[in-house]
Amino acid sequence: MDWKRLAPRWFEIGLLTLGLAAGLYVALLPADSLLNWYSSDDAFYYYKVAENVVAGRGLTFDGINPTNGFHPLWMLICLPVFALARFDLILPLRVLVVVASLLHAGTGVLLARLLRRAVSGWVAALAAVVWVFAPPIHGVVAQQGLESAVNALTLVWLASLATEAQISPRRLALVGLAGGLAVLARLDNIFLVLILCAWAVLAPYGRFLRTALIGDLGVVFLAGLLAYYIRLEAGAVYLQNSVSLPWLVGLGFLLYPLAFLALGLYRPAGAGGRGRQVRALAVAVLAATFVLGGVLLALQRLGVFESLPRSVIPIAGALVFGGSLLIRLLAVPSPGETTAARSFWKETFQRAAVCLAPVTVLLGGYLLWSHAAVGLWTPVSGQVKRWWGELPFTLYGAPRRDLAALLGFGARGPWLLALSPFEWLEAIASRLLPADLAFLPGLLVLAGLAAALIYPNRRWFGQAAGEMGLFAWGLGLCAHIFSYTATSYVHIRTWYWIGEMLFTVTLAALLLESLRLLLARDGAARRLAWNGLLAVLFVGVLASFTAMTVRRFPVRPADEHEYFTYVRYLEAHTEPGSLIGLTGSGAMGYFIEDRVVVNLDGLINSPEYFHSLRAGRGDQFLDCLGLDYVFGHPVVLTETDPYQQMFARRIEPLDEFGDYTLYRYPHR
Repeated sequence: MDWKRLAPRWFEIGLLTLGLAAGLYVALLPADSLLNWYSSDDAFYYYKVAENVVAGRGLTFDGINPTNGFHPLWMLICLPVFALARFDLILPLRVLVVVASLLHAGTGVLLARLLRRAVSGWVAALAAVVWVFAPPIHGVVAQQGLESAVNALTLVWLASLATEAQISPRRLALVGLAGGLAVLARLDNIFLVLILCAWAVLAPYGRFLRTALIGDLGVVFLAGLLAYYIRLEAGAVYLQNSVSLPWLVGLGFLLYPLAFLALGLYRPAGAGGRGRQVRALAVAVLAATFVLGGVLLALQRLGVFESLPRSVIPIAGALVFGGSLLIRLLAVPSPGETTAARSFWKETFQRAAVCLAPVTVLLGGYLLWSHAAVGLWTPVSGQVKRWWGELPFTLYGAPRRDLAALLGFGARGPWLLALSPFEWLEAIASRLLPADLAFLPGLLVLAGLAAALIYPNRRWFGQAAGEMGLFAWGLGLCAHIFSYTATSYVHIRTWYWIGEMLFTVTLAALLLESLRLLLARDGAARRLAWNGLLAVLFVGVLASFTAMTVRRFPVRPADEHEYFTYVRYLEAHTEPGSLIGLTGSGAMGYFIEDRVVVNLDGLINSPEYFHSLRAGRGDQFLDCLGLDYVFGHPVVLTETDPYQQMFARRIEPLDEFGDYTLYRYPHR
């Protein structure tokens, strides 16, 4: 019997079984404990819309206004589950816990398979166990009831397919399918999907060409974002003057690679050719930037867009030069790779067409459907959050322009999982350094530890990182991060960063494997230390998960869940048939009976309501709707944008409940 082949299979079965058992434990608890799983009110936006769809009321949260404020793949999963809501509102929530647990455990299985290409079986198994059971990951990915579980599964599947050594045209179509599903899981995955698809398309060619071409595309995108970020202040000024950003980036994708190709910059420099390569790069960037600037100015004169901050053009060009130069300095050619045959472009185009066809069909189909259904191409929720960055006094926060936020090291940032062990160091540094630099000591310590592990095995680590496609993965994640942090997007949530969490666990597995190689070089004592460390890590993760589960999901909850408390209060203080406006309204909209909850922040409301908010006519929309009550925090409703204009000196307080006040909304 071949135990080496059977061991991974038994591990995968065990991981799925434990993940399912954890989900079943929570699913069978009393409702007040079960609801602790759904810690995000936003999850109930999906559930109420799904309930309305299967009941024949259409794509709507309140039964009145059409909406598309959700990601489509998770909604498709929710639809059959919430057909059960006609029998009992809690039953579909129990089923969804099991579904999310299986998806999360399945991600662990795929992650272990991906990692076994580069690391030992035990390290891959530990990384999978960490992903499935570590409380900081489980609390974001499996729990909360959002799209995170299916998002993680599609991303790992995509990474596994796109980084295979040999990728046939048929396999490329499967890469495209995985990419298309990843985009439907979360639309902001498009950056990572395009980069990984390009990585897969260029798999047959040399390392230098693959790295340089993909790197150039990533650099052009990042340079465009950063140029506008450097030039413009966040908020209203940014939103008004960044309308030309898509044109700068889109034209840059065409002009810069063409200029680089014409001057031979997709061939390795060769011995003594580094100086010539730098000069050729400078000429190519200058020429492409000059043409880019001329085309953008012409488009502005033609009225294609109104605003074009002209200084962003040379800033973007300088950033492209620096980024492309760095890529060529670091790129390592394959053995014998001296030239890029021009004939390869035809084959590359054919491979790209096969790979991107499923992405185009799935994403294009969604965009067309969304526009036909509600009149917007993309979810209204994302557009609302970008608009919030324009408001001067809103509770949802303001765009941050400090270094920590830009790089993703701020609160709720994408690298929180990596830096969380060094929070104590950040707390100390915050007393000595400016707030936006307090993350640096922890980052430097982390980088130092990583360097100490990588350097003795640098050749192995470089090969393993190449096999895992970490360059392409990291480049796509940078584009993903800057699409939020270098724009006026506000109210960023922890579940946006699933790709970054997967990247962190993958990189940690490579570092742990490097440690194993160091300890395995000689001596029984070192091997014993490694085995002891491995056992401690396995037991520690499972023990912390067990403690979290017992603490957060008690068998006998002490108090009624607050979701029920607020719903019962509203049912007792409003008449059947009432329309009640709330800013955060997911759970109350799902559980309330004989009343309708209307979402006031616009995240799960109609495009018409969003346009009314932007135009300062939100109260007129609510008047036409026939709103009866408003329920929320008085400061939020009367002193912050956009609600103070709608409600100040208009709503009439009736009663208080906790921090909330119930108001009558008089009809005009």
